Amino acid sequence: MKILYVITGLNFGGAETQLMRMVRYVVKNTSDEVCVVSLIEPEYQGFVEELGKLKVPFISLNLKKNGNFVYAIRNYQKVLKQFQPDIVHTHMIHANMFARVLRKKNSGYRLINTVHGEEDFLGKRAKLYWITDRKADYTVCVSKALEYQMLHVKAVSKERVVSLYNGLSTEIYCVKPEIRREYREKLGLYDTNFNWIIAGRLSPEKNHSNLLEACELLDAENPNWHLLIAGEGVMRKTLEDKISKSEILRDKVQLLGLRSDISALLNASDGFVLSSNYEGLPLVLQEAAAVGLPMVSTDVGGCNEVVLEGKNGYLVEKKNSVALAEAMLMVMNLTEDEQLKLGAASKKLVEEEFSMDQVMKKWYQMYKG
Repeated sequence: MKILYVITGLNFGGAETQLMRMVRYVVKNTSDEVCVVSLIEPEYQGFVEELGKLKVPFISLNLKKNGNFVYAIRNYQKVLKQFQPDIVHTHMIHANMFARVLRKKNSGYRLINTVHGEEDFLGKRAKLYWITDRKADYTVCVSKALEYQMLHVKAVSKERVVSLYNGLSTEIYCVKPEIRREYREKLGLYDTNFNWIIAGRLSPEKNHSNLLEACELLDAENPNWHLLIAGEGVMRKTLEDKISKSEILRDKVQLLGLRSDISALLNASDGFVLSSNYEGLPLVLQEAAAVGLPMVSTDVGGCNEVVLEGKNGYLVEKKNSVALAEAMLMVMNLTEDEQLKLGAASKKLVEEEFSMDQVMKKWYQMYKG
């Protein structure tokens, strides 16, 4: 089987990370051929370098907002002709639409689109999905919540949409006591504090500002906390200013920047917190669950499919810093045994629903029809 993966841009984000996990799995566990196409030139070179090491062909169509569409289309058609895929599997709105529009009748391949977040089909984008619905064999949502939302806004037909969770390696994302000790020392984390972590793009929809407000409220009830923020993005300067101007936050919040050692950072932490305004199903929640961390998350998208209220964490409404602070305090006030019980429930959920082996078996069933 020949699988062509197409993505809007091979940068450092959840959709890109999931695509790379799929590529690694196919290369290491099957004899199938893989090729990866990015519509735009990647800003992050780490994945490109890894594809080279895996001996997976990578093509950037170098598509730009201000033109060169004809060049990009010709290059894509050239890839289709030379590679002759059995499966074209696309990720993110622009790649999904690009592949749909350019698919010809009797193309000879199955076209599968993956939707990673509700931003893919908000507003007028829902109509784009609907009018091109028949061009795809399947539209796959990364959570049941996204599938429901797409149907609700009439972006897809019922017979062509399914939900299938992202997967992760439970060998990489697992409890590692030696890494925990090493990284807590590196990061200057104290056992007397409860060390929270959030990881992801520093972008408006992640609403880190709401989390910082919650931390200030939390401090009035329990000052023994610390927060690690891993990620990079357009909101960095805003967050830096907010942290530097607050006597409470200044010494208790660390901006770590873009990191490739998320598994180690999760191992070093005591709890995971997510403050997003909207999500599909964030990979980092699954990763935190695999490491066995108690979790607090806003109840958006598919987050409630990973954070099970009272069983492995707590859910709060979005944009509510008071509720977020209360949930974080609730976790901190649990006994060590109660926190471990939450973590054990998370690990069990990951093994049953999110392991890469389980997820890729389902993908291959879809690939083979």
